[in-house]
Amino acid sequence: MRFVTIILSLFIISTSNAFCKDYTFKIDSIKHHKKYINAPKPKQITPPDKAYYNDCVFTNKYTINQRLKRYPFSKATKILVVSYDGTPEPNMEITTNGDTLDAITHKKYSDHRPHGLHFNKDTLDYVSLFEIKQLTQRLINRLTNIMYNTDYCVPNHYAHPSHSCFNPRNALIFYDKNGKVFDYLEICFECDQIKSKSDRIYFNSACTQGLDYVKKFLIDAGIKFGTLTTKNPDEQ
Repeated sequence: MRFVTIILSLFIISTSNAFCKDYTFKIDSIKHHKKYINAPKPKQITPPDKAYYNDCVFTNKYTINQRLKRYPFSKATKILVVSYDGTPEPNMEITTNGDTLDAITHKKYSDHRPHGLHFNKDTLDYVSLFEIKQLTQRLINRLTNIMYNTDYCVPNHYAHPSHSCFNPRNALIFYDKNGKVFDYLEICFECDQIKSKSDRIYFNSACTQGLDYVKKFLIDAGIKFGTLTTKNPDEQ
């Protein structure tokens, strides 16, 4: 009986070794390794923080003709871009180094030039303006592209940063065929805010870099105050 047990044990060991050798041969470690090396690399996933701050993309959703048919461009015969010393909204509790923004504004700038935009009915008063540039058709086409063909690269539900302050230094002024101002859009890069007279002017998408594109646009149009500097030109 003991002899039979020994014979069975030897048979099992021999069969096991044969199976292991056969299995090892089938997987062929060299070929398997090469196959692994040549496998396509997984796509890199953009970190959430980088995706958040780089979520804008230009599309071709609207043609030039389609963009120009949208308000306010459908009505505008002339568009000015201007810069001026903005005025904070009343009762805004914004402090810097222990002082309110309103107080800083009055200390920093002389009182002889009015703050903000000024109109005499539907006529723009230039008294408060630092820089005035009229947009060419090429620049208008570029502006509409920024406003209506800029969208989210990847749809997301992030809460975009903004501030409760509004101290605009730049604006787009829209004139009708009679030479009258029918609407305007004030822009505050400091607070990431825009406001229009009619509340009908808006950007198709509020992706994170949207206002950065607008700032670059104003710089290329020749506007420095509010985009490159906030130092009053009268003090330079």
